[in-house]
Amino acid sequence: FRSKSSVAMTNILKSNYDEAEKIIMELDTLQNLHTIPASGLSTFYRAYAGYLNYREDLISAREKIEKSIEIAATDTSHLSQQSMISSMVIKGNILKDLGLYKEANRTYELTLAKLDDVKGAGRHRDALFNNLGSLYAEERDFDKSEEYFLRALHIFESRGYEIGMAFTNSNLSIIYNEMERYEQAKHHHQVGLDLWIRNTGVNS
Repeated sequence: FRSKSSVAMTNILKSNYDEAEKIIMELDTLQNLHTIPASGLSTFYRAYAGYLNYREDLISAREKIEKSIEIAATDTSHLSQQSMISSMVIKGNILKDLGLYKEANRTYELTLAKLDDVKGAGRHRDALFNNLGSLYAEERDFDKSEEYFLRALHIFESRGYEIGMAFTNSNLSIIYNEMERYEQAKHHHQVGLDLWIRNTGVNS
């Protein structure tokens, strides 16, 4: 069950939504969900939320991701705790897409506070910083947005992850343009574009 749920989640991340839907609908018909270990069931509901998010059914996606977190919280195993962190990140994204910025902010900050308590969860830190940067940009708090984007960029640079660097430089370019810091906007736009082309071959 957990393996199939993970495959569904991987398909969603790769935008293979039709394949993800087949797996999710198959698993959703099972009658013995109460016997599934918490980590597997949590992963299933996270994949379900991701699929519903793609279908733009954000209300139902929120219900599924809340269920994923609730189930993971009942189990102290490492797998369940990691699943809970992953689901909390997605919950924040769904809340942001719903325009519930304060709730999204609280979710992201709460998730950040939990990262050090779960082995391997630190890999979410860069995404959370980027998400908070985007959230503050939506609220036009560009100083806070800049702070979080720069923190994300520092992590991506330390890891040498150039796709992440490309996205974050692009985000910085957007907020610097809004702040009328045009030279910095131009610089980060070009850096982001160069990194993107170098890693994808796509000029966009």
